[in-house]
Amino acid sequence: MPNPHVPAAGEAMPAAKLITGRFSRRAMLVGAVAAVPAIAGAVSAPAEMHGRLPAEHPDAKLFRLDLEMAEAQARKEEALKVESETYSKCRELHPPEMGEWQDLEMPADVLTYVTAQPFANPKNDPEEVRAYWQARKESRKAHQALQEARLEQVEAINRQGGLTAAELAYEARFEEAWEIGKRIFDTPANTLDGMMIKLRTADRLELPIGAEDNEALASIAADIKRLVGGAS
Repeated sequence: MPNPHVPAAGEAMPAAKLITGRFSRRAMLVGAVAAVPAIAGAVSAPAEMHGRLPAEHPDAKLFRLDLEMAEAQARKEEALKVESETYSKCRELHPPEMGEWQDLEMPADVLTYVTAQPFANPKNDPEEVRAYWQARKESRKAHQALQEARLEQVEAINRQGGLTAAELAYEARFEEAWEIGKRIFDTPANTLDGMMIKLRTADRLELPIGAEDNEALASIAADIKRLVGGAS
């Protein structure tokens, strides 16, 4: 005879049943959100349940969205692979990296003058001092021009080699996955399986798990708050 507090094999456990009555609602909410990742191993993997998921499952909509997300994730990963391979090919054709601009060595007589009169009006500087500052300015400007020319070369190589197009393709695939992710986060979850779909979506979208604005955790917190409120 099955334990009335433990779901049968393959049956989802409502999140509200994880909550006990001796905690405040605020404590229950915080603790439950923190516990969701830890109980991942105890929850049936939705990917394994898609083929036998009844239409009346409380989180059937989330399971369907999870399938869409899995397909979008596969396309995103393929686009990233193409982008990485294209970058490696283009990188071999890039001109050498440029070092940082090196300041000109200050002549001894200029150093003596600058040290003795640090606040002198530049218009009154001796000719050799003005010549040094002008040479320094032109040296920096020439270095910057070389950097810009190199960048133009790199961008041209990337365009011709297909890297620019590959980057745009990956961004489009990521945006596609993000739109599905937003639909998942906007869909209420009624079971732990549904909440795990949201966590998996956050992982696929590379959302920082500890961020205050993590949409997956905010969505799960709202789910738990709703379920706890409905069970009280």
